Amino acid sequence: MSLSKDPLVAEWRAQLHKRGGNTERQYLGLFSRFFKIQIQVRGYTPQAWVEEVKSQQRSAEVKERRAWGREVEDFVTSYRIPKTGLPYALKTKEAIVSAVRSFLELHVGELAKYPFALATSEETVAEMKRKEEIAVGLSTYDYCSTKENDRWAGVLVEGSRSSQRSRA
Repeated sequence: MSLSKDPLVAEWRAQLHKRGGNTERQYLGLFSRFFKIQIQVRGYTPQAWVEEVKSQQRSAEVKERRAWGREVEDFVTSYRIPKTGLPYALKTKEAIVSAVRSFLELHVGELAKYPFALATSEETVAEMKRKEEIAVGLSTYDYCSTKENDRWAGVLVEGSRSSQRSRA
């Protein structure tokens, strides 16, 4: 059975649909990748995993109650995008955590807080460098021209508003 047709996932998806926007599509895609790679390979269905997390939440041991978070953290910190070999960007890692938390909170209730460490300092620096390399392609002339055009666009809009007010 497809993960999206699982009753628990379908119920969660219906809740996400109420939010509108891209949340449903984004969360379902991120959750599916996490679940298939991290959870389903161990033979769990969504129902079985939810039951395991419920059991963990009743434990007296804080590490046991936080096991759900450790699984998510292990996935987002070790997964590499097949085409590039790069880790997920920090924003994507945060979105995966949000998607999984959203699914579990619907079916389990309140979860033990987990102190996520989603990126090492080296990964954070590498991500910033990749972003800077993309921006390097923009010349000073292009940057200044864009700023000048933005400034003139603002002047023209403000000027047309003034002339409309004076006609009224």
